[in-house]
Formats: sequence, C-alpha cells, structure tokens
Amino acid sequence: MVSTCDRLKQTKEKLVSPLTIHRKPNSKKDYLEMDEANDRLTTLEMTVSALTSTVGELVEQLRLTNLAKASASTKRRDRSKKKGVMEVDRDDDFAEIDNDSMNVVNADTWDDYVLNTDIPVLVEFWAAWCGPCRMVHREIEEVAKEYAGRIKCYMLKADNDIQLADKYDVKAVPVVLLFKNGEKRDSVTGTMPNYIYVEAIEKLLAS
Repeated sequence: MVSTCDRLKQTKEKLVSPLTIHRKPNSKKDYLEMDEANDRLTTLEMTVSALTSTVGELVEQLRLTNLAKASASTKRRDRSKKKGVMEVDRDDDFAEIDNDSMNVVNADTWDDYVLNTDIPVLVEFWAAWCGPCRMVHREIEEVAKEYAGRIKCYMLKADNDIQLADKYDVKAVPVVLLFKNGEKRDSVTGTMPNYIYVEAIEKLLAS
C-alpha cells in the first residue's frame, strides 16, 4: 500500500513533468515545449486535482493524530490530577512502591504517629504515578536504617490524603517533611542525593 507521503511525492513529479523545459536540437536556448498543449493542460489539471486530494488527506491525518494525542493526554491528566499534588502524565503500569520496609501513616494516624511523639519524625510524601518517588524512597530507606531508634520514618500517599498535603503546603511529590515536637521543622523537595537527607536529619536532631 502506497503511503500518503509517497503519493504526494509522485504527484509532485507528475506536476513538474508537464512544465519541463526542453532544449531544441542544435540550440543553446531553452524553451517550454508547446506541442500537444491540450494534452499537457489536461494532465496538469488532473495532477493538480490529485495533489489537492493528497494534501487534503495529509491535513486530515494530521488533525486526527493531534486529536488522538490530545485526548490521551487529557485522560492521563484526569486520572492523576489531584488538588495540591503535582500534575504529570502517568504510566498506568507504573508499579507501586514497596512499603514493607517502612511504616505507613495517613490522616487517621497522623496525630498519633507524627505530632504526639517525643521522637523526631520524617514523612515521605509520594504517589504511585511519580517516577522520582521511587528514587527518593530508596534513599529514605537507607537513612531510616541508619537512624533507627533516633528518628521515625513514615510514608504517606499524597493522593489519598489531599487535606494533609494542603495543610503542609505540599504542592509536588516527592517531598520529605521533618517534624519535631509536633511541629514541621524542615522539608526537602524533589530527588536529592543521600547526604542532603542526612544533613536535614542531623540538623533536626541538633535543634
């Protein structure tokens, strides 16, 4: 099956053919061949008509492609759009973060686990569709082991507890919040190397 682009190329060649400049034998001057003028005019008209049709098909294909892309993008945004959480195109097959190695906190347990405790607390706000969250989670797992007994580390799924995200001005994930004596003391937004989280924790412990 001939593609639309190939058809356009063929039509262009046919369009140029009737207007080809010919050289008379033994002549240094070029001239436009005029014999069979009616046939050339007919060919030219047919070629222009074919070219118009081909261009129309290309325009329609482009329109449909753009509509399909726009529709798919809108559906992805609708699925992931949550107030107070960064909007990104998501991958439906994106695997959830394995949270077996860290405790989970939510709106129901927030006060008991985060606010009403004498031990400093780190909370990792994440979302299933957030790729960078996986990298941050690996770093937090390491610091959680390193500071075990000195600081409590929790995970909170931002999509499920939007009110908490709003309360602590979490407008993007991943973000890590640090608490002490029931108060938010610091935050680290985005994907950072391990030492950034270590410095934030050391600062929290020393305060």
